[in-house]
Amino acid sequence: MEGGFAAEQDVAVSAKSTETPIDTTVYFDITDLLTFLKKSPVVSGIQRVQVEAVLALQDENEATNTCKCVLFGPDFVWRSVPIKAFCRLFAMTDLPDAKWQAKLSSFSKVIMSVEPLEFAPGDTLYFLGASWGIPGLFESLRHERCEGVRCIFYLHDIIPVKFPEYFTPQIETEFSYWVFNVSNLAAAVICNSQATRSDFLAITGFEGPTRVVNLNIKPNFASIETWPGQNDALAEHGLSPHGYALMVGTLEPRKNHIAIANVWVDLMRRFGGQCPKLVIAGRIGWSADGICQHIDLMNRSNGILHLDGLRDFELAQLYRQCCFTVYASRYEGWG
Repeated sequence: MEGGFAAEQDVAVSAKSTETPIDTTVYFDITDLLTFLKKSPVVSGIQRVQVEAVLALQDENEATNTCKCVLFGPDFVWRSVPIKAFCRLFAMTDLPDAKWQAKLSSFSKVIMSVEPLEFAPGDTLYFLGASWGIPGLFESLRHERCEGVRCIFYLHDIIPVKFPEYFTPQIETEFSYWVFNVSNLAAAVICNSQATRSDFLAITGFEGPTRVVNLNIKPNFASIETWPGQNDALAEHGLSPHGYALMVGTLEPRKNHIAIANVWVDLMRRFGGQCPKLVIAGRIGWSADGICQHIDLMNRSNGILHLDGLRDFELAQLYRQCCFTVYASRYEGWG
């Protein structure tokens, strides 16, 4: 991710005051990521982007040590988290659930025992993830900004504001509050696409620096060829190589699973056994009860298979041996 991270640093530098000290630190917030990991060690979407960025950052940070992770605790206190310690923790996500939860609990206790962090004027707080559900965050950031700390936000999309009908009222409210505060507190905003940047500027009228940056992140599972000692994901789920199509994404209204399920039922009626199975890989998200019920009702011939909680090695096998992939989302961060 050399090019992407360098570009992000350019934005951070452009937002500096001429009086900013040279020896400042960039802190990457992982508060929402740790909250997510407590529910599941299997990351997707925004959380995967965060993890891959921090893993890449670990190598770039060896010499300078000018970047660190940071956590905003339930006691409304910031604490610094060593990047290496977090990377070691994430390397354990493939442990059995009980062992993983024990490691995560131990890590969380150690971090909460760390002395509160005092930011220095000119430091940068970088929010790469889903920080809209963190209580007390913006109250703290307003104080830190007055002390000379810069806040930079990475926007994956602003769909809950643009298309609230795809989300629960709670998500819409939390996200709208977050976007409003971002537009008022950000020293700079970085977007994943021109579509996201255009949406954000049109809705907020933000006048600060903005830039579209490709993080150049290649998901870990994309490079997994073999994983010794792991089960064959296809055989475990009764699948044959190139005998299925793959649809990956959280089950939620925006991803359009119902439309694809209807198409698949029609294909199965027309082509019978010649039609490949449809494998839907993704966790069950919000407002998904109707989606799951519809798929169950339509799936009389068992040609549709939903798989939840897949590890990276399983997802790698499914991608590698599917006959093709299907994606029909109504709107994403690129439009």
